[in-house]
Amino acid sequence: MAIIRQPSFTGGEISPSLRSRIDLELRRRALYKCRNFIPTREGPLVRRGGFEPVAALTGNKNYRLVPFKYTGSQSYLLVFSDQRIEVYLGEVLKATITTGAYPEASIPYLVTAQVHDIMFVTDGCAGVGTAQGMKVIKRLGDANWTIEDYSPPGHTVPAPTAFAVAGTTNNTAETNNPELKRNWHWVITAVDADGNETTPYEGVNNPFYSLDCVLAGTSHVLFTIKREDSQHEFYRFYRSEREGGPYGFVGELYVGDTAVGATKTWADRGSGPDYSRQPPAGRDPIYSTAPPRALALYQQRLAIGGMELDPSGGTDDYPPQTVWFSRHRDLYSFEYNEPPDVVAEDALETKIMDSV
Repeated sequence: MAIIRQPSFTGGEISPSLRSRIDLELRRRALYKCRNFIPTREGPLVRRGGFEPVAALTGNKNYRLVPFKYTGSQSYLLVFSDQRIEVYLGEVLKATITTGAYPEASIPYLVTAQVHDIMFVTDGCAGVGTAQGMKVIKRLGDANWTIEDYSPPGHTVPAPTAFAVAGTTNNTAETNNPELKRNWHWVITAVDADGNETTPYEGVNNPFYSLDCVLAGTSHVLFTIKREDSQHEFYRFYRSEREGGPYGFVGELYVGDTAVGATKTWADRGSGPDYSRQPPAGRDPIYSTAPPRALALYQQRLAIGGMELDPSGGTDDYPPQTVWFSRHRDLYSFEYNEPPDVVAEDALETKIMDSV
């Protein structure tokens, strides 16, 4: 039996595709396979450390161990099991989550992505009808953890449903402001105290509620707004030259100091719309019965992909190679402005392979 002498293992374990590259110097200090040993910078191999008992898991169930690195010196271990998540810090059980946790059938298919004190989780690979959807685990404190369904925050705020406009038409004062001679159209959104914005108010049988230009005596359009919900802190106004948009931001009205059901007024005096700020369109590529199979965090955006069904219920199903990126620094929003008024922060949609 031939004895092979190799004094150094600093090359570690190399790819199988390099096994025939006898011309590489790296090959002389590398290994085809390295199991239960750790290469060192000095050359020798050392045995890996043993395992330390942390907790006993009982029952014949599927378990999934997922690290949660909160800081450089504070890392947790999340133990997923049937309808249960246990949170360990070292050997200490810090919290147990039961409400909203994934069932046992989803455990083998979990995919996670973590940033700071939140972790996004999906079980999309479990298949349509079995998958429970995409969820978010939040660390609120050392022993305070929650799990909730992933949902853009603006979707939980009731959208405005009615508003009134006061003014008179054919007013001679309109000559003082030529901008208001046009046949403008408006949409209105509601914003809560955390800045979450709803989709625009929609009129009956019309995707965007439109109003012809109505002029008051001081050459402006006067809106009388009723605060419809306690979550509504602001109403934002967007204007377009035509019905259907594009709409640009023209102002907002604070109603947080107004009782629900009471009214306030806001006047549009004809300033040019800011088309870099357009109303949310309610874009949400995550379909509850067919959640993403893959997710990741990239340059302060949430990336998702691998969906099977068209969220709109249409027949044009999403190609599995389509990837969506959330807005920059907003991991819950997939909104973007309509061309040509796109901005760098807009959400993105692309394909990792458009054709073969």
